[in-house]
Amino acid sequence: MSSAQTTPGAHTGARAWLGLAVLVLPAMLLFMMLTVLFLAIPQLAADLKPS
Repeated sequence: MSSAQTTPGAHTGARAWLGLAVLVLPAMLLFMMLTVLFLAIPQLAADLKPS
């Protein structure tokens, strides 16, 4: 076997990491948005003075 040949699954690792990044990015954005909203709720409630 020549060392210049690539194995059939050589790109599988890169594709797996790319797939993980595609799934994690929207989840992280949603998490940050909900965190900011959760921290802002007391101030919003104080400003709106709900009855």
